[in-house]
Amino acid sequence: MCRGGQYASFEELEADLRKLIKKFFEYQRLDEKPAKGERKLADELAILIGDMIDEYIESHKDEETKLLDLNKIALFEIAYTESGYNFDIQIGLAKSFDRLGLCTSYSEAYTNLGLKGV
Repeated sequence: MCRGGQYASFEELEADLRKLIKKFFEYQRLDEKPAKGERKLADELAILIGDMIDEYIESHKDEETKLLDLNKIALFEIAYTESGYNFDIQIGLAKSFDRLGLCTSYSEAYTNLGLKGV
């Protein structure tokens, strides 16, 4: 479990994701809202789930991958509302928005990162 690219079928991935998403919501209830620069335990699980989804999408190009990306966005949006300072969640959102061609949302997420030119 935890390597999205090694799943032979969507159903196998989905079964593991269901378990992890259930844990994510359990952790959400346990953690308090973090201070700036801190992370919640649930954030780390959301990022792990996002990485699994990204890996699966990169190795399987079909209609189900769009649904996976939408599920990732929904999960990351929930995590972001509780932990708005988490840079990794913001990057994950931007990546999925871009992959789905949701440019307005992508631009909005990118702008909110507050990146400065080098």
